[in-house]
Amino acid sequence: GERLSEKLKGTHPLRWLVVHVSERARDARGADIARACREVIAPEIGAFVTGLHLGVPVGIVTDSDLAAGVPGSAKVLFLPEPAALNDDQRAAVARFRQQGGTVVNQDRRWDWSGDPAAAERALGARLEDVLGAVPLRVIARSGRPFAAAHASADGKRLVIGLTSAFSGLHLNSGQVVPGAVPAPEALTGVDVSCRLAGPITRAEEVVSGTVLNARRHGDACVVTLPMVRSFAFIAIQTD
Repeated sequence: GERLSEKLKGTHPLRWLVVHVSERARDARGADIARACREVIAPEIGAFVTGLHLGVPVGIVTDSDLAAGVPGSAKVLFLPEPAALNDDQRAAVARFRQQGGTVVNQDRRWDWSGDPAAAERALGARLEDVLGAVPLRVIARSGRPFAAAHASADGKRLVIGLTSAFSGLHLNSGQVVPGAVPAPEALTGVDVSCRLAGPITRAEEVVSGTVLNARRHGDACVVTLPMVRSFAFIAIQTD
């Protein structure tokens, strides 16, 4: 705990893709919960999970967050229902576009509740043109990593927590129920690819204390973990 918290000190969440969680859009459906789930909540969850599966830094913005402005690290904004935006939110979205941000609106053909796999593929295809500029991406040769990233204000330090799944345990009244869900499979060949201002001076897996090698791949630096059995915590430092 001390090692992990020390690495996180002075960092903030890194969010490249942000999903608007629209209370206004949900409230507009009134008591029709099934419609709200199908038309608003399922697209929000689906877009967030798509970001996780793509291995990019992903987060959310609420109605009040969006009215105040899109987070500075964000480059892509997903809107479940643009028509539900108020004046302040529309102005924030316009500023985001003017600054070079990409806005993706929910497409009615993307059926997140009926065929989420097809909807995820469609959103992934829509994002393909901008993935080349993502500051951080985590992919694995086998298995599907779920990652959350933090960065220091000067951009010289990245801290990435990753796990293979969230389904290894079920909790019932605070008690672990063994065997309720099969243990998640290990990840192999996990590549953490990042675009940083300077060369990497140190990369380590903090939980085990293992020093990791970094290599150049095009305009990115890549750090590889041969295997992740449950979770890992990677700290990357640059000049």
